[in-house]
Amino acid sequence: MQLFRLIKSAFSTGDYYIAMNESLRKIDGNYTMLHYPLDGEDMSTFSQAQKNLTDYCILKLPELSDKEVLEIGCGNGVQSMYIYEKYAPGFFTGVDLNHGNIMIANELTGDIPGNNIKFIVDDAQNLSTVKDNSVDIVINIESAFHYPDKSAFIREVHRVLKPGGHFLIADILTKSEKKKGPLSHWKRRMQFNHWPLFKYVENINLIGLNLLLSEDITHSIIEGYKKYRNWISDLKEAQFIKRFILRIFFRTNVILNVRLLKNRHNYHIFHGMKS
Repeated sequence: MQLFRLIKSAFSTGDYYIAMNESLRKIDGNYTMLHYPLDGEDMSTFSQAQKNLTDYCILKLPELSDKEVLEIGCGNGVQSMYIYEKYAPGFFTGVDLNHGNIMIANELTGDIPGNNIKFIVDDAQNLSTVKDNSVDIVINIESAFHYPDKSAFIREVHRVLKPGGHFLIADILTKSEKKKGPLSHWKRRMQFNHWPLFKYVENINLIGLNLLLSEDITHSIIEGYKKYRNWISDLKEAQFIKRFILRIFFRTNVILNVRLLKNRHNYHIFHGMKS
């Protein structure tokens, strides 16, 4: 049954995130963030390698203390809660289109003291639950490559930010604008919509946001992935067959992601503000 779920994950975004949540939880018994690792001084666990990426992104922004923060594409909420606990924003909202992710996030929120963090189902391209000019900081890490209308997403970032507010987008970009090919049908099923760098920069400027930083961190992501064998050496899964299946699943994902980052994709960070 587990093998069947993992195979299904290669053909549907919804099934993929269900499988990733379940599989990553096997590493140390807890849910983890749903993004790539970043090379750093501490690479002791997969969770720490993911925190490296989150910290790298957050430190590009002004101080979050007492700010109204919105994470668009918050996934299962683990990253949101990490940011909330470490950087102490005044209020934190996480939104995601995947109902399963928001269910997990709301289950986990009970472990956090206070009630200044909430998770809501919403669409990044039409944030119906977020008011105009209401947010100090917008964070979007490794989610926008799923959005079919990224121009609408960037317009929403502009709309919800207060004047002087900042945004941070970390996304996987394509090195080529080729639309068709043998994998085009699969990409549609998985909702992969990668933009090239020039299109991102063009749209950010056209929509009226001020781009302060554009940085390629692909090399550091690839270096981060090279440590993966250490992270799955002690899977929290007793049965040999299940451990074997999970190891194959992780290894396949690592090989695929590294190959794509070397040949087809770039991992890019954008930081800017609303004038």
